[in-house]
Amino acid sequence: MARNKQAEDMRVIEVMRENGDPLAPKRDVRHYCYFEAAHDAEKFAAQLREIGFSVECEPSAADDGKTLALASRDDSAEPTTLFPILDQVASMTEAAGGEYDGWEAAIVRTNAPRKSWLRRLFGG
Repeated sequence: MARNKQAEDMRVIEVMRENGDPLAPKRDVRHYCYFEAAHDAEKFAAQLREIGFSVECEPSAADDGKTLALASRDDSAEPTTLFPILDQVASMTEAAGGEYDGWEAAIVRTNAPRKSWLRRLFGG
């Protein structure tokens, strides 16, 4: 099942671009997947490890009894590369009985000097 969050994801990617990120370089992309049962999270983690992800399972910080499976892998943030990965992880999460809660990635900047966001904000 495809996610219906591509518009939100594109906004995140546009912010990355605005901050000088060329998107193509691989970087740590993290996926937040929650499960009611720890054993379901562990089974899911094993599936993701088979396709190159690192996965840590731990109790949810919300203290709601759920288990977080935090999956990470170095991937490009280019939409044509990233969106199929987001759909795959979300579909696998759902198929394993969990809930996909989104992703995050660090901003990668090129070596070219860029104005800081404060300078841009104040016209410096």
